[in-house]
Amino acid sequence: MVFLVVLLAGMVAFSTYVRRAAKNARSELASRRKVRIEIPLAGSGMATRSEMRRRYALEEELVRRRLGIVTDGASGGGRMWIVVAVAETAGDDDLQAAIAAAGLDGRAAVTPSP
Repeated sequence: MVFLVVLLAGMVAFSTYVRRAAKNARSELASRRKVRIEIPLAGSGMATRSEMRRRYALEEELVRRRLGIVTDGASGGGRMWIVVAVAETAGDDDLQAAIAAAGLDGRAAVTPSP
């Protein structure tokens, strides 16, 4: 019985910690500038596996260069996109360099995201 009470108290303490950490992360991302990187697809539907691999390569390149955090992404209607919460130190030239390094130079368009 004592074991269960200690276990439940530990679970409550841990969940409180996790909620606080999530709140801090949300507030940090909310204050960052957000951009949408849109890439046209070969067809008019969803992204193929090879197109998704290119998108993942772009996401990895952005994170590797510490330019921002990917907060959203989807595909459909002949295009795919990601939304990036850009780091304060990253400029548009840095984003374009990451896009070029991912092999999407000339295909991707960067626009502000609401």
